Amino acid sequence: MTQRRELTDFERGMVIGLHKGNHGASEIARILEMRRETCRDIIKRFCEEGLTKPAPRSGRPPLLTEREERTLIRITKDDRHDSLQQITDKFNDFGLTPISTTEGGQKSPPYYPFLQIIVTSLIGDS
Repeated sequence: MTQRRELTDFERGMVIGLHKGNHGASEIARILEMRRETCRDIIKRFCEEGLTKPAPRSGRPPLLTEREERTLIRITKDDRHDSLQQITDKFNDFGLTPISTTEGGQKSPPYYPFLQIIVTSLIGDS
């Protein structure tokens, strides 16, 4: 089985362009080397709703903003010998999203395997 991936806007546009050029879903699938069902779904969504983009995906929002991630990385790289508690204290001094450290068998966020981040606003520490 081949790996599935999200089609790019350009690929979706090619499907719609060929459809507007009076090509059927089977013919478009053969030309673009993709599944007929995929072409049919793109065409159906375009004809019914006028949309070519896929529906937005739900998911957990990121704990930190891009700015906060950059700040945390910079603090960590400035002095690589700082302890976890020192890094946490320095980050919290910036007045951004407060973080704390926990110990235990919990998974760490993907970018910071050494740091367990808990956003106090999610805990309700107000």
